[in-house]
Amino acid sequence: MRLAIALIGIALVYACDLLEERRAEIVRVIVAIITVALLTACESVPTSTPPPVIDNEPPVVICAIPAGMTESKAEPSKPIGNYSQRDVGLYLQALHRWGSRGWLRLARVDERSRECQARALAPNEP
Repeated sequence: MRLAIALIGIALVYACDLLEERRAEIVRVIVAIITVALLTACESVPTSTPPPVIDNEPPVVICAIPAGMTESKAEPSKPIGNYSQRDVGLYLQALHRWGSRGWLRLARVDERSRECQARALAPNEP
């Protein structure tokens, strides 16, 4: 942009040579003043402003979960050595029970977290 303004200014100054001597001097001074003003305006462009803050997002709510709800339970031990089909079946039942209880605990943690967020974001009642 600055280069274009400078080139236009120079072209106008040289074009003034075609005018009468007295007018040419006046036009040169005017063109020089305008060119300097335009180049100065290029320097005074403000820096970009920060984006506007959009305040429509809910606040972050952190809800602490009791340690007892998040502690891991011991996984059932695998049958070792010479084991029967019954041992494998019992292991699979214990593993399924262990996994189901884990998912239930996770669901309770999720429910408690949602309730905590709902309480925190609910409008205050007088």
